[in-house]
Amino acid sequence: MKNFLVFASMIFYIASMIGGCSKIKQPGDASSNQITSPISIVTTAFPAYDFAKAVVGNKANLTMLVNPGSEIHTFKPSSADLAAIQKANMFIYLGSDDEEWVLPMLGSIDPNEMKIIRLLDYAKPVQDEVENRTWTFPANVVKIIDDIAKKLCELDPAGSKEYTYNASTYITQIQKTEKRIHKVISESANQMMVIGDYFPLRYFVDEFGVHYRKADCDKQPNAVKSIETSEPPVTLLDTIQHNDIRYVFYVELANQKIFHTIQGQSEAELIKLYSCHNYTREDFVKGITYLSLLKENADLLEKKIKKM
Repeated sequence: MKNFLVFASMIFYIASMIGGCSKIKQPGDASSNQITSPISIVTTAFPAYDFAKAVVGNKANLTMLVNPGSEIHTFKPSSADLAAIQKANMFIYLGSDDEEWVLPMLGSIDPNEMKIIRLLDYAKPVQDEVENRTWTFPANVVKIIDDIAKKLCELDPAGSKEYTYNASTYITQIQKTEKRIHKVISESANQMMVIGDYFPLRYFVDEFGVHYRKADCDKQPNAVKSIETSEPPVTLLDTIQHNDIRYVFYVELANQKIFHTIQGQSEAELIKLYSCHNYTREDFVKGITYLSLLKENADLLEKKIKKM
């Protein structure tokens, strides 16, 4: 009987230790060893979701509010979405004008009870341009990934080793791909990039040192407008012909009106680059990530830019 009690005590001790390692701090808790539920992370759109998933792996309940293929410009959170954010341990959002609903919502949240990450905070402002896709330059993503890992370690100290390893692995792969892009652009004879679409690549062209010309269109697919910093289709065609441009780039959810003009009056080949902002449901099922899209961009630039 005595041996049985000793054995039972050992089992209880081991079980309590294992349970303690899986407990995390919840909003409002003074102790990190009182709640056994997993971390809850709510993100607004794909970039935020992907960066969090790369670090946390399967150790959290991860939610993305904007569905694949949906436009963040028109997204309005439901009452269930807002409730999920209120209950989350971490909230990650882009910070752009497209998310005007976020600021009023954050006003009701105590920042001491939730880890809040705004992606726009991790890059220097772009001059003379309204641009928010900071992640198009990989060095900004490295900062974001690193901070997500630090905040997760604060929430769940027991998982620190895994979060730190996941972040380090992802960052290493991003930096390797960034070096590939730097190399191919620096070795290109013609470093002018023509974008026949709305322009979500300002951080990309600035940080990689690319000269660019862009079309007159806004960020709504299939819309065209006149802005001083851009070129209308006719002027853009002059640029293509005068500079012997062989490739014209566009991004996902592209402006088809501009394409038809370019295709009908130019021999330039149209090439898709990923801004990693949105994607289709089919892409989601395939398991695409920011890193896989960045690598596709690097592959394409190596094949095409070197010939320019």
